[in-house]
Amino acid sequence: MAQPRIILDNVCVARVGRADRPLPVLNHVSLAFGKREIVALVGHNGAGKTTLARTILGLYPLTEGCITYEGTPIRELSPGKIQMVFQPPSAQLIGQTIFEELALTALQRNSAITRAQLDVFVQHYADMVQLTVPIETSVYELSGGQLQRLCIAQALASGAKVLLFDESFAPLDDEARTALRKQLRTLAERHALTIVLITHDMEDVLIADRVVILDAGEVRLATDPQTFFYGEHGQTPRCATWGFRPPYIVDAALAANHRFGLSMRPLSEEELVEELLHVYALSH
Repeated sequence: MAQPRIILDNVCVARVGRADRPLPVLNHVSLAFGKREIVALVGHNGAGKTTLARTILGLYPLTEGCITYEGTPIRELSPGKIQMVFQPPSAQLIGQTIFEELALTALQRNSAITRAQLDVFVQHYADMVQLTVPIETSVYELSGGQLQRLCIAQALASGAKVLLFDESFAPLDDEARTALRKQLRTLAERHALTIVLITHDMEDVLIADRVVILDAGEVRLATDPQTFFYGEHGQTPRCATWGFRPPYIVDAALAANHRFGLSMRPLSEEELVEELLHVYALSH
């Protein structure tokens, strides 16, 4: 794993039910999230995924354990280092235009910033997330994918190094989701970000470095996507045993492996095509 940035050590969170018996939501969760790492957090409804994200944000008190950011307890952390990108995007927007949204963030960080510096600041963060429309554009004129890019830009502009996405791509069309996945991979590597994707969409898992299964508030598995989708040592893949439908790339590879006795383990269309071409070349 990459150098740890966020460490959860034996974290427990309880939701108050009956006065004499709090109901556990997170139960002794220990995880680490690294720099330049994308982690997919998966699990069925009620697994505790959203609670985990909001606990990392510091919104829920711990009943046991601790969470640190580069060695500092999150309760002592300066604001902005950890940000959640919400769904729908409008939940976190304040400004009426791209410029206003990012300018407000700039002014929160430095109230003495000049107008010339403000223009550079706004354009810099719009460019960082490939938000290519004019910065004077109204937020009401943006597509779903553009709104999500603006939300990511706003989080980065506030100084975030950890981005939490809670089903944030669900409302987007396939093209927008694919583009944003590629963008997140680039941002994580180029700017040393830590990205956690809470998702039911197995296509999201394809871009992750690790996948973590949460169930009943407990970590059941933490592994790499290839092992999750394809298994190891002849075992049934955990994706299947946990009832998740694999992406079409994995489905295609598994079908080819079964039919032709292959052992392909691609995580992208490019890898799948490359491996099929290699197999074809060897057979001729």
